[in-house]
Amino acid sequence: MAETIDAWKQDRKGWYIEMQPLARKDYSLDWTDFIVAGVISTAVWAVGSGVSNAGESLAGAISQIWLLAGATPLTVQASCTITLTGSPALVEVFAFRVIVRA
Repeated sequence: MAETIDAWKQDRKGWYIEMQPLARKDYSLDWTDFIVAGVISTAVWAVGSGVSNAGESLAGAISQIWLLAGATPLTVQASCTITLTGSPALVEVFAFRVIVRA
C-alpha cells in the first residue's frame, strides 16, 4: 500500500486511517504486489455514513479516493473492491476503517 498525506495504520482490528473532523484528504492503494495476472478494470470505493467520497480515480495498479470527514467524531467501515480482467474475472477487496477524531 502506498502512503499519502497520512500513513495507513494497522492494529489488532485491521487497517485504518485517521482524519480530523471536516478534513478532506486523499488516500491511495497500490495493488501491484497483489495482482498475479490481469489488469484492474474497475476499482469501487465504499465508505460508511459520516464520511463522504469526494472523488476517486484509477491509474494502472493505483486506486485513489478523496475523503471528506463529517463534523462528528466517529468510526466507519470502508473498502475498495477491484475487478481484474480475465476469464473468469477476479475480485479483490481491501476493507479498512476510517476514524474521525479531533
